[in-house]
Amino acid sequence: MIQVQNLTKIFGDVVVLNQLNAEIRRGEVVSIIGPSGTGKSTFLRCLNLLDQPTSGTIAIGGIDVLQRHDPVGGEPLGPGSAAAAAHQHALEPRLPRFEARAVNAIVAD
Repeated sequence: MIQVQNLTKIFGDVVVLNQLNAEIRRGEVVSIIGPSGTGKSTFLRCLNLLDQPTSGTIAIGGIDVLQRHDPVGGEPLGPGSAAAAAHQHALEPRLPRFEARAVNAIVAD
């Protein structure tokens, strides 16, 4: 299960994610949709540790990945510890434009 609690990401004076909460159960497929500039990619980048959230927690399988350290090197987990894939319209030209853009999925493991 993936649990996100009070996830906030601020760039300068711009609050991109404001105390976002989400729970994704094992086997669920979630689509993150919305207009350009509303934080969809930032949310995914925070989930896969490409961006460090300003505050909040991200727990995967009950482990807060923002606080977890690599057991071998003792370093905080970072980019490369998780992955995400964004769907591109060119990869699925049969879908209407809105639907093709809407397919950014996370599968909870």
